[in-house]
Amino acid sequence: MQQNIKPIHTIVIGAGQAGLCASYHLSQQGIEHLVLERARIGERWRSERWDTLRFQFPNRYVRLPGFPYSGDEPESFMHRDGIVSVIERYAEHIKAPIQCEVDVLSVQLAQTGQFLIDTRDQKFLAENVILATGPYQRTLTPDVAKHLPQGIQQLSANTYTNATALPAGGVLVVGAGGSGVQITEDLLAAGREAWLCVGNFKRIPRSHRGRDIMDWLEELNLTNQPVDGHDPSDHSALLTGVDGGYEVDLRRIVAKGGTLLGRLEGVEGDELVLGNKLLKHMQAAEDAYDEIVRGIETALSERDIGLDPVEARPPPPGPMPPETPTRLSLKDANITSVIWATGYGVDFSWVKCGEYKADGMPLQKRGVSTVPGLYFLGLFFMHSARSSFFWGVGDDAQHVVTHIASNN
Repeated sequence: MQQNIKPIHTIVIGAGQAGLCASYHLSQQGIEHLVLERARIGERWRSERWDTLRFQFPNRYVRLPGFPYSGDEPESFMHRDGIVSVIERYAEHIKAPIQCEVDVLSVQLAQTGQFLIDTRDQKFLAENVILATGPYQRTLTPDVAKHLPQGIQQLSANTYTNATALPAGGVLVVGAGGSGVQITEDLLAAGREAWLCVGNFKRIPRSHRGRDIMDWLEELNLTNQPVDGHDPSDHSALLTGVDGGYEVDLRRIVAKGGTLLGRLEGVEGDELVLGNKLLKHMQAAEDAYDEIVRGIETALSERDIGLDPVEARPPPPGPMPPETPTRLSLKDANITSVIWATGYGVDFSWVKCGEYKADGMPLQKRGVSTVPGLYFLGLFFMHSARSSFFWGVGDDAQHVVTHIASNN
């Protein structure tokens, strides 16, 4: 039986880094609020990341508003469990008013103009709602998945934990973004046979002139530029924090015993139908790498400072792979599992107010929606590249909370 409707000034939905940043700034403004979390604090970091995952940027970027990095390994790359610990400690540090294990069923406008938030056990009436549920709300699995033969185990990247959880046999990973490449390397490290289907992807240097690439992107203000009309699926550049952090190059997959394939275009019976543009995609990634380096060098040259000669590009881990087949028999390759690392989308179907694009992304401007009192946080390129970065979402949170305060 549901209880009476409880009034509250502002409801934040989601207790990951975005929701907690909102809570921090709401508290700073003295605004009454409550954070609702469907499971545990930082749940996606807990249960939707594989076991060997490490933060892809140095530890000094593991910081949140009012909570700087304080460890003694600023240049190392934190394990997934360390990130969870940081989020938990941050929630305690800011004394965030959180209710966990609260499943929000719907958010809708009440006749009063306020927001009615319906959960399984309680209803709330709020002046403002901040949706901080993250950019990984639903997996984007292509229709071709329906045509795989019965008996092939299928799972998405956010449900992969480790190689031992998969049945014996080879593993096909579809998607060469950050998750797909790192999962493939994790499989190879565990001694599994692995194939990686490659479409468009981006490659960027791990470091340049002795500094981490993110140091340059931040210093040159390249991550904080407002972005309009950006394709939210076009975000995945290859970086890893595994083994002390290194440059991700798909040739490393081949050097470690894996097999690169072209884009998965279809399934006919037992056979995968594959594209023939693998080398074209790999060359495009090399061109993108060079473009980033040139951009940094151009920005530095405009500062009119003396520069040492640019460091040599690291040698590739091996030659480009040979031409790939356009068909592959799953049975002949003994592939028994397929991991879909084909991206994520948002799902705001439970939010019965606001305006949304065809892909489900809300119409908003730096988190401020077209409906007064309805806000968003943590989405890919919501305002800039930093909008979904661990250390950058706090800027958007401050903007949103300032907007709320000014409309009190």
